[in-house]
Amino acid sequence: MTRPPCRLCGSGNQRLLYKKKRYDGVRPELNVVITSDIYGSYEDIVLCGDCGFVYQDPAPGERDLKSAYSVLRDDRYFEEDDCRSMNAHLSLRTIRRHRSGGALLDVGSSTGIFLNAARISFDVHGVEPSVWAAGFARDSLNLKTVINDTFENSVLPEAGFDVVSLIDVIEHVADPRKTLQKACKLLKPGGLLYLVTPDIRSLSASLLGRYWWGLREAHLSYFSERTITRLLEDLGFSVVEKRSYGRIFSYAYWLSRIRKYPALFYNTADLLGKVLDIGNKVIYINTRDSIEVCAIKK
Repeated sequence: MTRPPCRLCGSGNQRLLYKKKRYDGVRPELNVVITSDIYGSYEDIVLCGDCGFVYQDPAPGERDLKSAYSVLRDDRYFEEDDCRSMNAHLSLRTIRRHRSGGALLDVGSSTGIFLNAARISFDVHGVEPSVWAAGFARDSLNLKTVINDTFENSVLPEAGFDVVSLIDVIEHVADPRKTLQKACKLLKPGGLLYLVTPDIRSLSASLLGRYWWGLREAHLSYFSERTITRLLEDLGFSVVEKRSYGRIFSYAYWLSRIRKYPALFYNTADLLGKVLDIGNKVIYINTRDSIEVCAIKK
């Protein structure tokens, strides 16, 4: 089977890592809902034999992605909004180690929870393709600087931002190199790029294989510490911090994320939650399978 060249290095040397799989045997519409335990449905996932980049092939084009994300609505997203706010502050603690203020652009800003936390210290701006999410950010959180558009189509000032953040975004885009090139243009010299993305080379991903939560139709690119560093350095960034990224959620939410894991694993966790009566308890867990990266534009 002839495949297109690697999206990261252009090599034609690829091998199949995971053969395409359908959730419950049926291909759904492109599922981009955030609060979803529907993973394990994807096209072929291939590995570049030269640079090690992993990606889905074939992947939906920019037009299909724009259509899917523009109509995205996820009312369950608010069930954990207090935890999402705490996670926003975890990211901000990292960002503030490198930048304490200035203009901040959040790409894929969703309902504005991160921007709402960030505006204490920053002049905040956002780009969000979902009509529903961008509308909530503007109308309910008074974040009037959120643009309802795709990042690729958005018109923003070059060298206009001190910080550009992409939190759980880069794995969703059709062309990650193009997305990060634009982020670089929007940053001032010496500006900070902050991103979080799943780590395909993590121990969790390796051990869980097809059961890993990161394998889903909406994730088109899978980075490791090595491949994200290579891409950023190719684009003129200097990586200054790189670490695993943990999150805060209720025990019930964490449990819902593993519903499709092997029965013994899920049933044990379910029983533990019931015995200890901790379903509503908020827990920080670092599964060490997401990467948090800070990079400076040279």
